[in-house]
Amino acid sequence: RASLKINPFQMEFGTFGTFGSAESPRVLWAGVIDQSGGLDKLYEAVTSEMGELGFAKEARPYRPHVTIARKYAGKSPFAGSNLRSLAVEKSGPEGKNQPLIWEVDEFVLFSTHLHEKPMYEILEAVQMKDS
Repeated sequence: RASLKINPFQMEFGTFGTFGSAESPRVLWAGVIDQSGGLDKLYEAVTSEMGELGFAKEARPYRPHVTIARKYAGKSPFAGSNLRSLAVEKSGPEGKNQPLIWEVDEFVLFSTHLHEKPMYEILEAVQMKDS
């Protein structure tokens, strides 16, 4: 039902960040930029529908991102200060870099199996409203 409320939208990568300690982060992530607000609308629609089924809304703040890497294992502390200079871009005409933009027209429900490989199991892929 949540998918029927949201039109497809476009997103692009934002800034990089980490979860966990600064010296040895658990997760390296790239934030996402959604000019249309579609991702927030999808989040609200899904949490509303799940609430009606008895599931509690996540207590942690909503931080949409794409996980890039997990479990830093370097011998020296992670150089997080370098993250500000990173960008996810694609080459455009005449060698000019452009933001990497993609169309979001479905979302995926998956199960996480900690300590297994593969860790993620896709349970269902759901097409959005006008897909």
